[in-house]
Amino acid sequence: MLLVTALARAIGPRTPWCLAWRLAWRHRDVLTGIADQGVIGAGNLAMGLLVLRGSSKEEYGLYGLFYATLILLNGFCNALFVAQLTVAYHGRPDPEGAAAATLCGQVLVTAALGLATAAAALLTPGAALSPALRSLAVVSALAGPALMMQDFMRGYFFIVGRPAAALLLDVALILTWAGGLVILRDTLHLRADVAAIGSLGAAALAAGGAGLLRARLPLRRGRPRALAAVAESWRLGRWALGGALVTALQNQAHLYLLAWLASAAALADLNAARMLVMPMGLLIGGTGRTLLPALARSAAARRPAAMRRTVGRSFAALLAAIAAYAAALALGHGLVGRLLGPGYAQNGGLVALWTCVIALQAATTNLSLLLQACRRFRDLMLVNLWTVAPVLALAVPMIRAFGTEGSLATLAAGYAAMLLLLWRRARAALAALAPAGGAAPSLPAKGP
Repeated sequence: MLLVTALARAIGPRTPWCLAWRLAWRHRDVLTGIADQGVIGAGNLAMGLLVLRGSSKEEYGLYGLFYATLILLNGFCNALFVAQLTVAYHGRPDPEGAAAATLCGQVLVTAALGLATAAAALLTPGAALSPALRSLAVVSALAGPALMMQDFMRGYFFIVGRPAAALLLDVALILTWAGGLVILRDTLHLRADVAAIGSLGAAALAAGGAGLLRARLPLRRGRPRALAAVAESWRLGRWALGGALVTALQNQAHLYLLAWLASAAALADLNAARMLVMPMGLLIGGTGRTLLPALARSAAARRPAAMRRTVGRSFAALLAAIAAYAAALALGHGLVGRLLGPGYAQNGGLVALWTCVIALQAATTNLSLLLQACRRFRDLMLVNLWTVAPVLALAVPMIRAFGTEGSLATLAAGYAAMLLLLWRRARAALAALAPAGGAAPSLPAKGP
């Protein structure tokens, strides 16, 4: 860093290179957050390819289903614990103690649920649960609490303005995950799907523990307050959890319906296409980790105009990144086909549909974060309730008529409806936040 700064001074303060460096340094936290999502996206893509190339189509379909379930449950946990800590952290008298108490409460809840789920999977009769599903269910149940703990530490680093620490945490996670997969698959000869989920849990536990040591959270001060933190998170976050539950029905139901109405092979096709666009989905989620604290600070200062600018710029940057990534996939379709293998060669239409879904998700996520910063969790849940019923009603006939493409078309329609409703709620939230007696800035009437 010192060498680059010295070189910039030597070149001159007004050269384009030096001006670009100063601009990058000014926005280093945002760029570090983007780099963090780049690491996660590339790592998930590489791991997905390893599992895809080392397993049958049915096994890869099951892996995608259980991995999506883990990500879904992590989203619930984030809504209940991390999001509530984010919007209230800077107003607490003892923020570090509150973070430690929230972490202890989260670990307590997720560990209890994980152990109960693993026990239920082990005790389920063989006629109701095949050996392949049983092993994946047990491993996923045990991996879940570790993954959620690692994600909490990652979120904490973003809350306190240390995105570089979050980046290091995710680099450690990806490298340990890859090494664990190779060891479990090649040394212990486990199935690739089981090895991938098991190594993810072990890597998350190691990376989360390292993040905890780096953060130096006062766990001794937080442990006695763990149950109180759970109660407070529930009081503040039950609407957010309700919204996440309803959103999950809209976003994930098509996966389970497709597995039920079609086959594991059709699910594998869908997961392979999603794996290719997953880096952009992770970029949206990671951008939210830096965007929500910034919006929360602006909301606390009653600066709706700044919130509007922040959301607009974030969406424009995400849309540009999605368009560039989609163009790269289109230009490299031959290489992509060779990477996936002959069984997944005809996935171009699915990738295009997933890209449309991701673009709509970028818009709805930005507006959802704005409403979260304004603590409009109930509004978010109501919006999701209005859109989930039509999506679920359309999913079955669309899957029967058009198969995998029908499930994605239904998902895109749900996101489009959600976008219109969120836009109205966001305009109302900004108007209510405007200082008394001042002009209430509003969003344009025709949407983004």
